[in-house]
Amino acid sequence: MTNMTEVIKDILTHALENISKESLKSFKRKLSSIDVPPPYRKIPSSLLDEKSAKDVVDCIISYYTIAEGQRITVQVLQDINERQVSHDLTRSLQKETRVSRHAAANTGDVTKRPGGAVSVPEEM
Repeated sequence: MTNMTEVIKDILTHALENISKESLKSFKRKLSSIDVPPPYRKIPSSLLDEKSAKDVVDCIISYYTIAEGQRITVQVLQDINERQVSHDLTRSLQKETRVSRHAAANTGDVTKRPGGAVSVPEEM
């Protein structure tokens, strides 16, 4: 995995570690039931039960692309009324994307930057 992917995973993990245990349970329930666009599949609840925030992020990234995983994480946080965490996560992801794009532009190698292009949801 690229450094960019690891950074994004750390940001997502940090967000999920900063919600209550009850909210994390709600997050897992919602995550396993949301409609996802083709070709993706829902993550079975059995894979999420008893998982830590880091393990949940690993599941999200393994089932979806890094970009789609970001979008889904932000959406599920909103859906479970963790709007401030969702907002903070969106800002952190946008900030990291700007930093990565700036670094890539400074190397003169925009097409081969770590992690490739990352789509981050607009602020909610």
